[in-house]
Amino acid sequence: TYQLLTLLKKCKTRLIIFDEVNHLADRGGQKSHYMVGDWIKSLSSESRIPIALAGTHAAKVLWMTNEQVGDRFHEAIQLRPLCHSGEDRKELKAVLKAFSSLIK
Repeated sequence: TYQLLTLLKKCKTRLIIFDEVNHLADRGGQKSHYMVGDWIKSLSSESRIPIALAGTHAAKVLWMTNEQVGDRFHEAIQLRPLCHSGEDRKELKAVLKAFSSLIK
């Protein structure tokens, strides 16, 4: 964690995205889910960098198990699988624009 925090600071990281977080919830039980959630909470506090968690619905167990983590992630956005339709492109652009405005 110390090395990660150092790297984040030196690289001037402005947003941390954990992709496929559902894999962290796929294995282990409640105790390991709590520990993973606690580490994410700790990383958020120590780094002071916004964190986005991305994954399937199964990832929800992480913030349901650790209430303090749930308090830090106030909004869940569910996206449909992307395709080439105009409506999906518009939605993706809107999501990316929203993320961009948060890290400025």
